[in-house]
This record gives sequence, C-alpha cells and structure tokens, in this order.
Amino acid sequence: MSENYSFRSQMNGFHRGDVIAFLQKLMGENAALREKAEKLEQTAASQQARIAALEEALAAAEKKQKENADRVDTAKLGAAMYDARRFSDLLIGEATDQSGEMFDHAAASAQESGEQVRGLAAHVSALTDRLLETLNAVENDLAGLGTDLQGFHDTVTGNKAQFMQRFSAETSDKFAQITAREAEKEDA
Repeated sequence: MSENYSFRSQMNGFHRGDVIAFLQKLMGENAALREKAEKLEQTAASQQARIAALEEALAAAEKKQKENADRVDTAKLGAAMYDARRFSDLLIGEATDQSGEMFDHAAASAQESGEQVRGLAAHVSALTDRLLETLNAVENDLAGLGTDLQGFHDTVTGNKAQFMQRFSAETSDKFAQITAREAEKEDA
C-alpha cells in the first residue's frame, strides 16, 4: 500500500464514495494478507508434518539399528540424520523469512493507513472550524438584519401615526370647507 489517497470534499466532509472505496481497498488488502498468512501456515504445517515423518523414520531407523546393529550402516544413519536436520532447518528458516516479510508489510500498511486517517481527522477538524466561522458570521449578519428591520418597523410605525394625524386633520379641514361651500350655495 504505497500509493497516496486524496478524497474529494463535500459539504459535510469528504466524498462518501471515495472514503468507502478506500476502506474497501484496505479491507481487500487485509483479506489478501490473511489468505497469504493462512497459506504460509498450511505450508508450515505441511512441512512440520514432513519433518515429523522424517523424524519418525529416523527414530524407526535408530530402533532398527539397535535391533540389527550388524546390518545397519552407521554412516548412512548419520547422513540421514544430518539431512533431516538440515532440511528441517531450511524449512523453518524459509517459513520464518516469509512470515517476517508478511508481518513487515502488514505493519507498514497499518502505519500508512494510520497516517492517512490522522490526515483525514485534521482535514475534518479544519473544515469544522471553517464551517463554525461561517455560521457565526451568518448569525451576526442575521442579528444585524434583525436590528435594521426593527428600526425600519419603528420608523414606519411612527410615520404611520404622523400620517394618520395629518390625514385626519386635512380630511376634517376639507370636509369643513366642502360643508361651508354647500352652506353658501344653499344661502345664495
């Protein structure tokens, strides 16, 4: 897992599909590593069984050698024991090397994944801070707008009262003038 990932941003964080794809890739790699570990364990078990069979054969040969000391060639028995031990050591060394490589790869993958998750967390934190700043600015703007609207309301309400007073006075004056003209017309 040596490639770097970047995720597209969305309103509420990262693009969900990108994050899901990344996590599925990690899970796939994890499953592949586990499968490889199981195969190595099976190979090691098979090699252990083979070693055990060789050791049983060696023990049987030793027993037979004791029983038939005059027929068994000690040099051949020693060579067989040496070959069995050498083969056993080779198998164990190979399994150890493969297991070490597998664990080193798993540790490197876990380290890299941890670094990417920490990077995601820092990015989410920065986005959260920016979102909070934006929301605070909107809240302040709304409070200012509320104050402006209250002032406008007060102005309109005051103007309405003045308008109604003036309108009533003008209407009364006009009504009085009309009434006076009508009275003059009737008198004339």
